[in-house]
Parts: sequence; C-alpha cells; structure tokens
Amino acid sequence: MSLASSGAVAQSAVSLRARQLVFMGDLLGAVGLLGDSLADDAEQPGVWLLLADLLGAASSGGAVNPSGLETRGGCAPIDSARSAEAYAEAYHRGRRSTSAADQDTAEAARENLQGLLRRCLGHSAAVLMESLWDADRSAFVVAEARRASADLRSLQPGGRLVACVVDGAGWEGAWLSRHAGSLGLLAVYSVRGPRTAALASCEAAVAAANDCHVTCTSWHGLASHLEAARPTALLAVMGSCLGAYPVPPAAVLAEVKQLQAAMPQVGSERDPPFMASFVPAVVQWHGGPAAGALLRSSGRVDAAQFRQLGLDFAVAEEVMRPRHAWLRLDDADGATTWEARLLMSLRLREAWAAMTAGGSGGSTLEAKAATLADGPGENPPMDAVFWWTSAESEAEATTTTTTPATTPTTATTTATTTAAKKSISCAPKQRSLGAGGPGGCRASGGGRTWQAALFGNAEELLGRDVTELLAIPAAEGGARFRPYHVSMLNDGPRTACYDALLREAVHGPKISGEPLVALDLGAGTGLLSMLLARRAQEADLCESSSVRIVSVEAEAALAGLARRLVAANGLSHLVEVHHTLSTELGPGLPAPPTRNSNNSTNTTATTATPTRTDLGSERREPAEDRPPRERANLCVHEVFGSDPLSERLLPSLRHARREELLAEDCRLVPSHLTLLCALCRGPRLQKAFTAPASVEGVRGVGEAFEAFGPVVEAFDIPKGGGPSDAVSSQAEDIEWLSHVAEIATLDLWKLSMEAPIELPVVLHGRADPVSQGPGSGIWVGFWFRIEGPVPQETMDPGGVSRPWAPVFQRLCAAGDAQNVVSSGSPFVADLVVRLAEDRVRCRLKTIVLEDSPVDVDGLAGLFDGM
Repeated sequence: MSLASSGAVAQSAVSLRARQLVFMGDLLGAVGLLGDSLADDAEQPGVWLLLADLLGAASSGGAVNPSGLETRGGCAPIDSARSAEAYAEAYHRGRRSTSAADQDTAEAARENLQGLLRRCLGHSAAVLMESLWDADRSAFVVAEARRASADLRSLQPGGRLVACVVDGAGWEGAWLSRHAGSLGLLAVYSVRGPRTAALASCEAAVAAANDCHVTCTSWHGLASHLEAARPTALLAVMGSCLGAYPVPPAAVLAEVKQLQAAMPQVGSERDPPFMASFVPAVVQWHGGPAAGALLRSSGRVDAAQFRQLGLDFAVAEEVMRPRHAWLRLDDADGATTWEARLLMSLRLREAWAAMTAGGSGGSTLEAKAATLADGPGENPPMDAVFWWTSAESEAEATTTTTTPATTPTTATTTATTTAAKKSISCAPKQRSLGAGGPGGCRASGGGRTWQAALFGNAEELLGRDVTELLAIPAAEGGARFRPYHVSMLNDGPRTACYDALLREAVHGPKISGEPLVALDLGAGTGLLSMLLARRAQEADLCESSSVRIVSVEAEAALAGLARRLVAANGLSHLVEVHHTLSTELGPGLPAPPTRNSNNSTNTTATTATPTRTDLGSERREPAEDRPPRERANLCVHEVFGSDPLSERLLPSLRHARREELLAEDCRLVPSHLTLLCALCRGPRLQKAFTAPASVEGVRGVGEAFEAFGPVVEAFDIPKGGGPSDAVSSQAEDIEWLSHVAEIATLDLWKLSMEAPIELPVVLHGRADPVSQGPGSGIWVGFWFRIEGPVPQETMDPGGVSRPWAPVFQRLCAAGDAQNVVSSGSPFVADLVVRLAEDRVRCRLKTIVLEDSPVDVDGLAGLFDGM
C-alpha cells in the first residue's frame, strides 16, 4: 500500500470513529479524538475538515448581525475561531496534496468556511475583503493611532502604555507592534467578540509574517494579561466603529464597558491616574427620512399589483412590515432621495471617564436632536428612516494662515481657518437628490457601505426618540418578516413570469380534463398557490374536475400569513397550507383536511400534517399491499437563489419523487431554466474576492486571508451594465471579456435525479489590453433565465425589487491565462461547469490564442472556487 493510500485509510478510520462518537452524543470526545490524530500527523485534510465542521456546528444561543449586537433567536458556532482555523488548515493542506480526494476536501473546506463566516460576521466575506482594500480606512486608523499615542504620552510622560484592538480587521495589531517603539507601546493585545472570532487565525498569521508579537486573547484572558502588565494608559482601536455597517450606540458603549472591566483595578493612591485614548476619538450618528422605489419595495407590500391578478393582498400589506433592513441607498440607480442630519455624537474618552466614575457612559451621548421631527423646515416625503455612523478624529484643529501683501500698498492680512476634520463613514457613496450628509463627512473609498433603513408609520418614526431609533437593528432576530420577503412579493416581473407559466400549465394536456392535484414547494405567502387556483377557476377546472393545491412552507410566520391570505381570497376549499418542510412529508401527500358542509376547511377539528423524522427508518409495505396514495400531477416551485441550485431545489425534488409526493408524469412549473455565463475581470471583483498583499506596510495580509475570500459572490449590475454582443464592455469596474454563452437549458425533472453532472462550455472573447492592469485574474459571471411564455433573466430582472443577481466566481489568478486575455487578441476559453446538488461551480481548463493552447490546470488559484 502506498503512503498516500495508507494516509487515506488512516483519515477514514479516525473520521469514522469520530462520527460514531458524535452519534452517541459525545461531541467533546470526537473533537479530542480528531485533535489527537492531528497532533500525530497534521497532513490529514479530511480530519481537519471534520474537526472544523464539529467546532462550527450550531449551538444554542444568540447569533450576531452586522450591527455588532447579539440578536434574539438564531444560533452561534461552538468555537468559531478554532473552526475557521481548522477549515483553513484543511484548505491549504488539501491544496498542497496530489490526492484527488484531498483536493476535493480543500474545496469543501473553503465552501464550509464561507458559511461559517456569514453566520459569524453577519455578512458576506466579500465585505471583509473590501475593507482590507479600503485605503481611507487604513490611513485613518494609522493617523489616529499616532495621534492617540502622542496624546497619552504628553498627558502621562513615562507612563506604561499598552494597545488593544477590539474586533479589528486583522492587520492593525501587527502595525501597532511594528511601530511599538515610536508609539511608546509596551504590549499589543487583540480581543474579539463572537462576530469576528473567526478571524483570529488570520490575525495571528499576519503577526507572524511580520515578526511581531500580538497577544490574541479573549475578554477574560485580556484581564489576566493586563493584571500582569499593570499598564497606566490604554490605546484602544475600536474596529466595530470603522466598518462598512453602522453600529448602534449601545454596541459601542458595551465594548467600552468590556474594556474597562478588563483593566486592572487602580487604587486611589496610584499616580498617575489610568487614562485611555481611542481610535476613533468620536463616533457620530447621522440619518433622516428617505424616499424611493427601493425602500418602498423592501418595506411594504404593494397590494395594488395583486388586485390586477384577481387577488386580495390587503392582509399582507397590513401585517407584512419588516422592522428594518441593511440597504445601500446609493444602489438604487439614483432613484432614492434622502436628507441626513447629525443625530448623536459620542466622545469615547468621555464615556470612559464617566464609567470610571461609576456611571454607565450613556450620559455622555450627545443628542443633536430629540426626534427627527425637530429638524429645520418640513419633513420631506418618506418611505423609511435611515441612519449610518461616522468615525471622527479629535476636535477640529484651528490654524492661522497669513496672506502676504501683493503690492506695497496692500496690507498683509491674517486669517484663521479651520482644518477639515478627518473622518470615515459608512454613508452612501454617492449623493442623490436629497441634502446628503453633513459637510466634510464622506464614505470611505475602499468598498461598499450599508445603511440601516427603518420601516413603519411615518409619524411614529419621526416622533420617536432618536436613541430608540438607533437601537432598532439590535432586535433583528425578533422580526417576523424580513425585507426580502417583501421585495420578492413586489417583484412584478417575477410574478408575471410565474403567472404566465401557470396559465399555460392549467391548459396543458396533462391537466385539462383531469383532477388537478398540485404541490407548491416553498410556498411563502402562498402567492403561487393562489395564482394557480385562480387560473384553474378561469379554465373551469374547478367545475369539471376536483382541484387540490397543497402548499408547503417551513417558516411559521409565512405559513400563518398564507392561511390568512387564502381565506381572504375565498380559496380555502382549494388551497391548504402546511407548516413543514417538504422533506418531512411522505410517502404520498398528506390526507386532505376535513371540510364543512359549505366546502370550507373545518377549523374545529385539526388535521396534523404527517411528518417523518427519519425517512430511511420506515418499513416499506410491499407495493401490492399499499393503499393508493394521492400524488401531485403539477408541482410549482420558486426555490431559486441567485445561484439557482443554492436553495437545494434538486434534493427537494428528488425527495418528492422518491416519496411519492409527485406522480411520474408530474408537470414542473417552471420545468426548464437556461444557465448563461461570460468571462470578466476588474477592480471591483479583485477587491471583493482577494485581500491586498499588504496594508500600511504590514506584509502577509493577502496570504493570511487567502482561504477566507469568497468562493462566489452575487453583485447587482445596473441596467445596461451586463455583457453584450460586443465584448470588452465595462460597467462599474467590471470588464466583460467574452460573448455570452448558454451553458445549457436544464430539464429540472431530469436533473433532480442526475446531479451532480459536468457540462462543457466554450467562450469566445477579446479584451482591451490597456483597460486593466496585470494581476487582476479572470472571473466568470453566471446567471439564469426561467424559460416560459414570459422569460425572466436574472442579469436584468427589469424591476426595482431585485431578489436575484448574477453570481461571480474567480477562475484563476495572474499568470499565463491572464497574459493571454490581456494580449488584446481573440481567444477561446474552455470551461467545465459542475452542477452539484446545491451549487453551480465552474473550472477553467484551457485558453487558446492563435491556435496555441495554454494549459492552466497548474495555475495558482485555479480551484479557488470549486
């Protein structure tokens, strides 16, 4: 047996034993077993992957959102820091291996790491990558750190100064350590909360690459370290105040309080008194009323569009109100207007002093307005209230400039000017038609920024205390409905596409003249079920034959609303809503509910939805002994993400077929979709998928974050910004390099039983040799089109509400393939597209230029996205 084979057997044996321990409920024993095995032999990618999966498993407790506060409900990883580190080890060791199985393990580790990061950070890993490219942010941190250090040393000469980075991006600690001498620092610490704990291994790798000592620790560990060091002054870098998402005052004060709790107790006789200085020195909150189609489509259901379809959605318009959303006001094609005011300000040093004196620190919040109604003049029309934060330097500096006389008779003049205050913010990037933000405050320049939009009654929001408004996102976990629920209902082109498909289906040969039994997978509010019922009524199916529509929805709030809407539309005798997963049903459809004499559902006797907790454990009856089970002859579904397979449509269909929920000749609606793709590149993609090699002179950032870059990322493309027949078209820093190719038109019924499969695709292109600098790499953008009488393509949906967007995947880094594309000559690229159960992934095989093939299988980064 070869060494590679014996290693694979060893990995398999220890993994099997660990899984047995997990099955018996001994999770800690399984983790210990895997750890011992890796201590003996670290070159086991499969063992690293299993260890990461176990450590990243969800445990009871709160999750976090981008605001930095824990939310009600949700779940958190058991140990996200160790899990992320283990995923990175599995990825890197698998990449180095020549074993195909280990290469597959590397791909799986990177995919699973992305899920962990999204759960922990509350957003995509692309936002993390963009923050590392943000030159404004990094320059601000460096300048403010120098300022804070100088302030402390001037106020406390000879003091013992330490620095602590709280929830940093990963490079700040190394920079502080490298400049410890000039900053007067004795030690540098880094502490992370649940939201950023997964980045601890990256931070340690960056510090090691720069031969720096940064003590990465927990809040409890920080207190122990500081007790031993006995510092007299603290320089604190507050990473949560410097990000792309706004953070509420309560979250900032909570971190300051945690820092103070970790400080060693200072006796009254001690001289000098303990001092602290912060980066940023000041946090400000800005906001105001905003109006526009983007906000309307996310905050309130438009019932008028459904009346045109013969449906009453007044109940949804009334109750389906999300509390807030993270939106980009500058991402609405200039159609959103807003008026921003300075709402509140907090000087962190003053908050620290107040807490030292025994206060909460909240008293130092300086409200600039009690409510939004206190602003000057009349409030403009509004669809939501929004707010965002800015990180500010210390007080504005006043300088005196002298203008010399231009002629002997002209007196010399002296003028006092105020220097512009340095700041970064998560404000909208572009100014719309509204008043915009306060003068001098601008969004940082390295990436996208988000704002918090609050929905509700206009008078209530404008008259509500500003402090309460800024705390609303902390309650995200308690919201019954989310903005994407509303935006999907308001997506007119999507609804029109499905309505046309359903009209066609009820008149089809498989339905006409037969009883209609339909299954709606992922029914949501029941819109598609009710559309189907209306179209069946129009086709007289309800008169000529029986009609039964079974709607299945897993989210309790949506299922409850669906029942109310079905009743409000008088369709309870045709549509029944089941609150469950479709994979919990079977064999066969659930028994119909009992009916009253008026043919409505009997609410006095409830019929429980039959479920199966273990599909494999049921003892099957011989086919000849089984009673006939009702199966659907039509299945409508909208279980598509931007990646059409990411919401596990194929496993759901496979289960429905195997468990006799669907008849063998069942008609799917939609039944076919077409995958399309094109090659591209550009700064926007580079900054979203990779980290820079260095930040402010700190080396090794790109290498440390290599495994953490996104595998795929969906980006909204503005109208007219997609690829066209003319290649090398550009839009928003994305350059399209090839013509659009149709990968395949997929028969979803067949694909549900055939996946995973691989499909070849050939792309023809020609790039502008001077449009992009070298080293940007090559990406593929892919999207899909729902086929039918009114096709719907996700590259350009056509509506304001855009629940779908094209997906991008990095194919390769700089190298021979990049040189071929950048030559300016026509090229041909061969790709392999893999359709797995829950994802679409692409791989670049070859690029041909003037009949000279360039094999890129060995290029770095080739398998990054697989």
